[in-house]
Amino acid sequence: EIFVTDHQAVARGQVLMVLQSTADYRDVIRLRSIVDSLAGKGAAYFPLSEVAAFKLGEIQADYNAFAKALTDEQLYARLQPYAPDFAAAERGLAESRNRIRNLQQQRNLEQTKYEVSKKEWDRYQELFKERVVSASELNQEKIKFLQAEQNLETINITISQLQESILGIEKTRSGAAISAQKDKINLTSQTGQLFEQLRKSLNAWEQNYLLTSAVAGVVSFQQLLGKNQFVKTGDILLS
Repeated sequence: EIFVTDHQAVARGQVLMVLQSTADYRDVIRLRSIVDSLAGKGAAYFPLSEVAAFKLGEIQADYNAFAKALTDEQLYARLQPYAPDFAAAERGLAESRNRIRNLQQQRNLEQTKYEVSKKEWDRYQELFKERVVSASELNQEKIKFLQAEQNLETINITISQLQESILGIEKTRSGAAISAQKDKINLTSQTGQLFEQLRKSLNAWEQNYLLTSAVAGVVSFQQLLGKNQFVKTGDILLS
């Protein structure tokens, strides 16, 4: 395809001629315009739906790889695959902390019961020495004291277990956060690398098939040129 005539004034960067390839050159030129427009913005703003129907020939494989990477990155951002892990961790933390608060209140009550029971047990021991109470009554008071002691110990153990559980949940949540950040970085990095590969493929295609004016001036045909004309590698076509 020839876009200029012999001795026509042309501007710098103007497309003069395109050689036949497996791509639709108009799609490649539009893709180049899109890629250049994203300078400073990043691949995240790439309009995948607009380019989906482009016929890109030799560039197609690199574009498909980039489009898949960008789609994966966008799906990751939208679906938030680690969100259920974070939500479960938050629920677990809230439930465990609430149980600890309740148990701490209960522990205060059991602590009071324990102290009262211990005083009674100490008193009964003195009364037994004085032969005021029987051995049977002493044993009953001892059982009450041991039960109060066991109740307090059970609550302390449960609180300790819940505190360990909270540490485990926080560790799991931290691990999920690290994994989420790593996945995000990897996906973004992969998209960026494939975007640069797409840019290189565009450069290579333009170098092989697209003739543009390096400077402003007047174009001169070096031989008779026409649409769909066959040319060989190394032929001098324009100056």
